[in-house]
Amino acid sequence: MNGLIGALIITTALSGATPAALPEDTSNYIPHIESNGTLAFGPTEEERLAEQKRLEEEAAAAEAERQRLEEEAKKNPENLDYKYTISTYSTKYSQNAGNANRNFNMELACKAIDGTILAPGQEFSYNDTLLSKRNPKNDYKPAGVFSGGRVTTGIGGGICQVSTTLFDAALYSKMTITQRRCHSMRVGYVPAGMDATVSWGSVDFRFRNDLTQPVKIQASASNGVITVSFLSPENPYIGNIDVKVFNDHGVYTLYRYVNGVAEYSTKSSYK
Repeated sequence: MNGLIGALIITTALSGATPAALPEDTSNYIPHIESNGTLAFGPTEEERLAEQKRLEEEAAAAEAERQRLEEEAKKNPENLDYKYTISTYSTKYSQNAGNANRNFNMELACKAIDGTILAPGQEFSYNDTLLSKRNPKNDYKPAGVFSGGRVTTGIGGGICQVSTTLFDAALYSKMTITQRRCHSMRVGYVPAGMDATVSWGSVDFRFRNDLTQPVKIQASASNGVITVSFLSPENPYIGNIDVKVFNDHGVYTLYRYVNGVAEYSTKSSYK
């Protein structure tokens, strides 16, 4: 073999062509002349093209499998890893003994919505979610509520603070708000115009996930703080979210800006 290589090099040199640089180990290569007249050591042009085709086919198969798994994950979004936090919002509440029922109701409401997953295009109803999780053995208790511009007692008092915290977290996660109403009186746990009241069987808070990814809601009430977060498997790139409230003679108008453009607004007025 070494004699053959030497002969080829000598022949090429005599013909005026410059031989290609020899690899350090030529024992596994059969020297050959490329179509352009170059002396080469290694796979032929046909072999290289065949190898390139094989690699391209493997890459295409891998991409097809990735897409298949992605589609399966969309069909079963509970199997996804919700590792990206889109938004988080928190409100505070009193832990005084006199608020025990109210705090119990808020903890129960948080447990009801915690872990909820919304697929793209799916709408969330606060009332439906809470009512579907009610347990007669561990149900909501009477506590203070707003009714007709005054404070009274009603079953589930306190759940509006959870719906309000959820509303604000939904705003910053770019959820499409489809139903929201303010309280009849101002609340003390968020600025005016940023609350969302609910009432069993009538007033609801609803929103829709119009992102391209499913979202998961995390909610908790502990140590005087309610926290609601929206999570997604990957960054949904929702842009820069800014929320502002303007007061015009007692009418509070909330605007949500996405990259500087107002794309949602809602009004509030209180007694």
